Amino acid sequence: MKKSYKDIKIHLKTILIFMVLLVSCQPSEKPTLSPEISPQEREWLTKFFSDIMIFERGIYTLWGAHKPMTILPMADYSEKELKARYESLSEEEKKKNNECFKVEVIDGYAIYEAWKKWEQISHRFPMKRFMLFKQESDDPHVFSVIFVDIVKTASVIQDNYEAFREAIGFDFHPMEIVLQMNQKDSVFLENLNSYLYGLLFGFGKTNSHTFHWKYFDHPKSCDEFCKNIKSKSSNEQLNGEIKFTIDNLLLPAFASFNEFDDVVDQYKNERKKIKEIYKDRNFLDLTLQKLIE
Repeated sequence: MKKSYKDIKIHLKTILIFMVLLVSCQPSEKPTLSPEISPQEREWLTKFFSDIMIFERGIYTLWGAHKPMTILPMADYSEKELKARYESLSEEEKKKNNECFKVEVIDGYAIYEAWKKWEQISHRFPMKRFMLFKQESDDPHVFSVIFVDIVKTASVIQDNYEAFREAIGFDFHPMEIVLQMNQKDSVFLENLNSYLYGLLFGFGKTNSHTFHWKYFDHPKSCDEFCKNIKSKSSNEQLNGEIKFTIDNLLLPAFASFNEFDDVVDQYKNERKKIKEIYKDRNFLDLTLQKLIE
């Protein structure tokens, strides 16, 4: 039986009404933080999320549209252990790695200790759209904390599926593989090259490709050309001691290979909006509320 034009119009109208009702019936209230945060927890949580969101610019993953993932490297060596490792290096290695062998403990706060505390209370702040998890390394003292916007990450993988599939070596569904990233047996992140990491960290296709070609993947015949490819920092030149706050929020750090870089401009727009969002608001409360909404 053929449907008339009138029947089709009625059918489409019914679908549209259903879609409008579905959206309008979604709960509009934002979740509240529960249970209450103690003064002691508030102190270290503020520093902890300042490290992730401001110092490492995870705030662009939290609020923005162009940075799917943020990574925060950590090490839980004691000062004595680091000193022993430092002394085992050659003089040349010591010069190159001097800053890497410092334990930063400020007013009794250390980022790796804060992570251990977060692991104990994270169940109180269930995330739906985001993941914040630990990735182990071959060194038991060294690990990374990875902050992921699940939807943005899956979308980037979908848009560049063939490149990711070639790196992973098998077919997969982007959403499923992202949701499995926090599992110990996940091999997804282990098989990526610098180009794919650049896409996931929000550096843009041109910057990610060019960085990968320049430093990791070009024929011998391109050595001289790649050596002369110039880049600049995504951030303005900084002078003196910098205090990392919302007011002094930097852009995500990456090598930019264009004089006028659309990716940098996008982040500048996002930074302006983020500052407006946090104006006269409590940093920790607003950040945690966004994480669990």
